[in-house]
Amino acid sequence: MTRHAAIILATAHRRRLLDLCLARLCAQAVPEGWTYTVYVSGTAEDFGRAVVAKHAATLAGACTTVRWAQAPTDLIGHKLRACVEAADAGGAELILWVGDDDLQPLTRLGAAIEAHVAGARASGVKGYWYLDTHSGRIAWWEGGYRWYGAGVALPTVAWRRIGQRVLPGEVGSEVQTVPDPAAWDIERAAEPWLYNRTWLHPAHVVAAHRKVGKGIVCLCHGRNLTSRPFPEKGKLAGERVPIEAPDGSIHGYFPQWIGSFRVMGMGNIDDPPPGFPDYPELRDLVREARGAGRGVGIAAARARP
Repeated sequence: MTRHAAIILATAHRRRLLDLCLARLCAQAVPEGWTYTVYVSGTAEDFGRAVVAKHAATLAGACTTVRWAQAPTDLIGHKLRACVEAADAGGAELILWVGDDDLQPLTRLGAAIEAHVAGARASGVKGYWYLDTHSGRIAWWEGGYRWYGAGVALPTVAWRRIGQRVLPGEVGSEVQTVPDPAAWDIERAAEPWLYNRTWLHPAHVVAAHRKVGKGIVCLCHGRNLTSRPFPEKGKLAGERVPIEAPDGSIHGYFPQWIGSFRVMGMGNIDDPPPGFPDYPELRDLVREARGAGRGVGIAAARARP
């Protein structure tokens, strides 16, 4: 009998990045006997809907379809609820949550499925590459696997419980004001589906991380650049590493550990570090951003399909 998984992501007016993201999500290699669906959620006015339709028309392989799950507001909680409910209704037994500005290796979902089949209550990775699309700077973030939201895979039964406990419901509900996954107590909400109240079991994190290698690249762009440190090559983020906007202004300084993450500067895409994914679209994206004189933000994302 065929088994089914789902990939879910919330988007927010970033159709250029969403297009790059979906190109990889729709070409995932999964174990024999598995299929999967990709669910993308945004508001009615989001141009991401057209990007979803484009990819849905050109599918091949194990991905059965790409579907738009409309959300009532731009709150990420509303978007994830729409995706989870659609994936549950579609018969998915495992749901992998990813970001709409992350490029995933083609083995990403397969790694999550293998961990799930082996009995993992949750799986994830322990590190991400971060690419500044404005300058081409690269950093490696590692160590915060328990707190990565986008990047975790959970059985659908756990997502149901999360939905009941912390995801916002209808507009106007009491929990509508919880817009950011960082504010959720997912560890408690997902009980008893996770081991020993542990968000991600380290063995399954390591297994999934080895499978996908250092293949996930978070594309830092527009406003989110102000919250991501890019230390000099070979240096850790320290107390005087500035929070720098694309226009060069300084908004403050980062400590060595960013929350639970250790951040290492890895140079620039013009001279990429060993292990950095050789995705042609990354160089194209930086080249476009440099030509436009800015990183890829909302305005640039809306400029073309």
